Amino acid sequence: MILNDVTAKEWLLFALGIVATAIFALLPIVIAMLRQYARVIPLLGEWHTYHWSRVNGEPVFRHEIWRVRRSISGIGIETVDEHREHLHYRGKVSFASSRVVLTFVGKGHEELLHVRFNAPIPNEDTIMVGIYSAEDFDHELYAGITIACRRQRSDDDAKALLARRYQFDTEEQAIRVRKLA
Repeated sequence: MILNDVTAKEWLLFALGIVATAIFALLPIVIAMLRQYARVIPLLGEWHTYHWSRVNGEPVFRHEIWRVRRSISGIGIETVDEHREHLHYRGKVSFASSRVVLTFVGKGHEELLHVRFNAPIPNEDTIMVGIYSAEDFDHELYAGITIACRRQRSDDDAKALLARRYQFDTEEQAIRVRKLA
C-alpha cells in the first residue's frame, strides 16, 4: 500500500503545506475583519442624537440616546427616547467609503429609517453630523440633518450645532452637510 511508504517527515510536510495554504487563503479575510473591527471601535457605546421632527403639524426638537453594541450578528443599535417610550428601533451599522450608514427598523411599528454620518474622529467630545430620511409622526416622508454626540448637550447648544452644519441648496433642492471645522 502506498500510504504505508510515506514517512512521518513527509506527513509533517504535507500537514504544514495544508496549514500554510489555509493561512494564506484566510489571511485576506482576517485582515478585512481587523480593519472592520478598527472602524467599529469608535462607534461603540452611547450617543446622544438630536434632530427636528414634526408632530400634529408642529416642529418638535428630538433628543434620543443610541446604544451601539457588538453582537454575534454584527453591530447593533438600539434607540431610547424617554419622551416617547412606545417608539423603539433596532438598527445595523455598515460603512460606505468614509461614511457610517445606519439602517433602523421600528420595533412594534412599521418604519424604516436611514442615516448617513461622516466618520467619527474620536476625541473627548466626538460629534458626527449626518442626514436622515424617514417618516415623521404625521406620516409624511422627510429628510433632515442630525448630530450624534458623545456627551449630552442642552437643546439650545444642539440646535446651534445643527444650524452651523448644514446648507440648503435652493437651486438643487438639496441638503448638504458641512464638514466639521
